[in-house]
Amino acid sequence: MKRIIHILIIICSIPLFGEQLFYEDFGSGTWPTNWEHDGNWEISNVQNSSHEGNNTPPAAWFSWSPQVTFYEDTMTSPIIDIQGKNAVLVYFYFALDFYSQGELNGL
Repeated sequence: MKRIIHILIIICSIPLFGEQLFYEDFGSGTWPTNWEHDGNWEISNVQNSSHEGNNTPPAAWFSWSPQVTFYEDTMTSPIIDIQGKNAVLVYFYFALDFYSQGELNGL
């Protein structure tokens, strides 16, 4: 039992290191190079009522105007080369602000 505890302590004390392969914070206020988007996607450095679901501008956000229904508008990052990596962690932040009560929006 003592040996198992020592092994767990050693394994748990090994720090996890990784290489950041890609990062985008949209801080330029314009579309970054090689990003593709269609429809009502916008970049903004301002938090206001038109995209109140985002509490951490700058951000890319999908505008309600002009109003669209039955849409499949996308925002696509540049290709991220993960060749030679045996594991990849993807992290992103998103917010969804429902336009009005009773509306159905989802991800």
